Amino acid sequence: MKKQGNNSNLVTIILVVLILAAAVGAGVFFATRNRNKTITQNSQASEDVETTETIDYRNIIYNGTEYEYNTNLNTLLFLGVDTRESAQTVKSPGFAGQSDCIIVLIMDTETKKTKMLEIPRESMVAVDIYDSNGTLSTTEKAQITLQYGYGDGGSKSNWLMKNAVSELLYQIPIDECLALNIDGITSITDALGGVELTVPEDYTVIDPAFVQGSTITLNGAQAERYVRYRDTSVTGSNMDRMKRQNQFIPALLSKAKTMTSGSADMYNTLYNAASPYMNTDLSADSLKSLASYDLEDEPEIVPGEITAGAEHDEYLVNYDKLKELVIKLFYKEK
Repeated sequence: MKKQGNNSNLVTIILVVLILAAAVGAGVFFATRNRNKTITQNSQASEDVETTETIDYRNIIYNGTEYEYNTNLNTLLFLGVDTRESAQTVKSPGFAGQSDCIIVLIMDTETKKTKMLEIPRESMVAVDIYDSNGTLSTTEKAQITLQYGYGDGGSKSNWLMKNAVSELLYQIPIDECLALNIDGITSITDALGGVELTVPEDYTVIDPAFVQGSTITLNGAQAERYVRYRDTSVTGSNMDRMKRQNQFIPALLSKAKTMTSGSADMYNTLYNAASPYMNTDLSADSLKSLASYDLEDEPEIVPGEITAGAEHDEYLVNYDKLKELVIKLFYKEK
């Protein structure tokens, strides 16, 4: 993990990022990098990964219209990881945990707006499988969440997820990454003195306090349950969990802005609460530049549908809709 010091602006940026814990059809040409792969569009995890021509992602043609990549954008991948060990613990490939929360923050350096793009953990993509020596042995179609586990629980896991997300999004570059372990949610929420929200549905199965319509202040343990719980016996339960995460994000952000306004001590308190549980390749310049960005309320979600696979849920990406969304979020007409 990279620590950049105790500058209050820098800590604010780390906090803003942590708060968020809570891809080929007619006329379209997207770049491929590294392994030059594109994903087949059915639910069979055993399907081979196809190869495609390498084309510059910065300039594409869609339905006869030319587009260019918006160079004002900076992309940050946020990962919520399901392990409780220190973020600095080195793990063997296959045992580094799973990235249950996957969000791309799309930051426009010109408008100073940040958009969120959520990727369901069950999205079926090409996952690189590494052996116990850390050597790439094969590539299989599997849930994208599994890719994190074939790293080391640190920088390699982040790197693998950046590549997997980039390939899913038609090789859109993922500039930086921040991963936060489960206990980080608890620690940050408690450091803020809790986070208030109104429960939109009956979630008493998660916690007796989560009565529909009640306004409650979540403590750290409750916050973790609120954003993490899902019934794995129910197909599509992760989509319901993503709704709760989308509610928790702005509530936590609002509380953090209130608590940290003009308070250097609170900056440091929150940074100390988060730092044992996070891994990031964010540069100091990137951290400082984020202070002036506003988060847009409504997130985008990679389009698709959830289905019950042979062994687990599978989210089948709608690639026709995804390519349109990618153009909307990342490109400008020439």
